[in-house]
Amino acid sequence: MCGSSPAECLNCTRSACIYETQRKPGRKPAPKKRGVKSTDKWPYIKHYRDTHPEKVRVWKQNFNRTHPNYEAEYRAANREKRAAYNRQYRQTHKPQDRTEANKRAYQVDPQKQRDRNRAIWKRNQQDLAGQGALIRRSRLNNGFTQAELAEQLHMSRGAISVWETDRAPANWEKLSTVFPEYEGFTFEGANANGS
Repeated sequence: MCGSSPAECLNCTRSACIYETQRKPGRKPAPKKRGVKSTDKWPYIKHYRDTHPEKVRVWKQNFNRTHPNYEAEYRAANREKRAAYNRQYRQTHKPQDRTEANKRAYQVDPQKQRDRNRAIWKRNQQDLAGQGALIRRSRLNNGFTQAELAEQLHMSRGAISVWETDRAPANWEKLSTVFPEYEGFTFEGANANGS
């Protein structure tokens, strides 16, 4: 101890003096200030934006007036960064290299696919013979083209064409919204009820 009282320590030049280094009893150190993260600010920004829409609108107008080319400049400044990211992504996410056996298993022979589709259409034309004639007759009697009928039914023109060529069963419930004579109609091949 360099002195018996604080008065004697006033003239003391020692750096480790008891009266200068010891903390006063009952006093806590001040808490460290923590910086507010940008993610913590978002609720306050959102609240301000919702409660002061007019101020935010004026701020946006002023910003756009003072920074007319902001979006173009931002894109130009980050174009190389985005290109570098895309290059890295393509390098790290290369498509899986399959073996020849797997390639053959995944590959669909287009000729087989066409033959399968033709077989399905031929079977449908046998089962649905006469359906297309019914729809075509109703359509022409009411003065509709395929495109106009498709627009009435909220469908594509191709779907009407498929029905009229007997390649797929028609949705008679949908057709009854335009042609009331098909209300409750069910198609039963060449001997259709109501024909």
